[in-house]
Amino acid sequence: MHRCIAPLYYLLRAGRCGTIIFHRVICKADGENRMKRNNVILLVFCISALFFLQSPAMAINATWTYSQKGADIGSIALSSNGDLIAIGAGKILMFSRDGRLLSKTPFGESVAITPDGSTLASAYYSKIYFFQKNATPGSAGMNEIWETELNGNVRSMALSDTGKIMAFSTDGGGVYIYRSDGTPTGYNKTFASVVRTTSYGDMIVGISQQGIASYTYNGIPLGDFDVSIDTNPNTMALTSTGNLLVFNSDQMVRCVYTENGTYVWKQRATGSVDSLAITPNGAHIIFGTDNGHIDHFDATGNRTWSYNANPKNNGNAGINSVAVSDNGGSIVAGTNDGQILALDAKGEVQWSNLTDDHIRHVSVSADGSTVVATGDETIYAFSKMPAISHRPVPGTVRSYPTTLGTVSRIAAAATPLPETTSEPGITSPVPTQYSVILTPQGSPLSPGTGLVAILFIILVYRRT
Repeated sequence: MHRCIAPLYYLLRAGRCGTIIFHRVICKADGENRMKRNNVILLVFCISALFFLQSPAMAINATWTYSQKGADIGSIALSSNGDLIAIGAGKILMFSRDGRLLSKTPFGESVAITPDGSTLASAYYSKIYFFQKNATPGSAGMNEIWETELNGNVRSMALSDTGKIMAFSTDGGGVYIYRSDGTPTGYNKTFASVVRTTSYGDMIVGISQQGIASYTYNGIPLGDFDVSIDTNPNTMALTSTGNLLVFNSDQMVRCVYTENGTYVWKQRATGSVDSLAITPNGAHIIFGTDNGHIDHFDATGNRTWSYNANPKNNGNAGINSVAVSDNGGSIVAGTNDGQILALDAKGEVQWSNLTDDHIRHVSVSADGSTVVATGDETIYAFSKMPAISHRPVPGTVRSYPTTLGTVSRIAAAATPLPETTSEPGITSPVPTQYSVILTPQGSPLSPGTGLVAILFIILVYRRT
């Protein structure tokens, strides 16, 4: 009996010892795994905190929107305080700041309005129209004063701030100049891809691949300069006095003296330029590029910063349009992938709006209080936003160191009655307050924050 029990005794004892040893090994391994697991959890928590401790970006809803099926929106024009908004969409749509549709008037694809909102000019194919504000108390919209037809479709148009002089260039060639009473004051057969006028209308400038040509308000040539441009510029802007002219030629951006056609500076943008805006004094020059960059140049030609609205380098996210307030403090851009961005003078995003549209045109009132953007069939309007502390939306800002021919006769038009505003078109309800949505769209981590995160990771894994 003892001989049978003894082996069993030693076997059980050995098994107990083995169990104890196994248990200690398991406990040790489990302890190490638990420590590693806790370290990983701590690591994830700290890294998450680095992101979420940053202030959120301010994404906002439009104050109001207006959509019309089949609308082909061609341009935007705002009065200087944003109280009057004109949209060229086949007809001229006139809105108040709060989104009330004031009138629908034929016809307009391109529109321009004076700062005080009293005068408007439009172009629709080869026809041009001139409107003045209805002087009847309590009335809204514009009355057509006259219209005429040019020899070719209008390519570019300009209206002086006084509303007394306007200029048009056509695909068929030539620059046409008119007074506000409909008198054709001048014509020059020189082709211009873009035409602009000074604030007072005392000088009109046209540009093309052949060079720069300038005229007086009555069409007398002032100068004709060959500036060695490879292609027809699609954007051009004048300072209010007309002393400086800025334009693009693909990726090159250039500034010249209009007096003699000599270069002030030549620089390269971060991509091929699709849009341009300039403050009246020329201190802030904004370019939008086909690769999604917004470039800021100063008057001396220094690119002071560049904001990348397309950090993922998508092929369909170019900046279609840019605009800037008179003091340079409000910069607006619209992208082909649906973004509406408002930046300050330093290139930091103040607010953003993401649509499912292609944003074709943007405009900001001279005082910066009103922003309007348009897609294919929709208008998006934004009122002045409250001051809220925030960070930029995803995107990166990189700073840098610092002889007269004949013209067609005018056909006087009867003053049309404003059309009913019950035609198809939907205006969204106007929010009682700003529709502000704070979303966790923090900017990329700063180099200092990233360095802290890397050091923390190294420390944790050294301990494990």
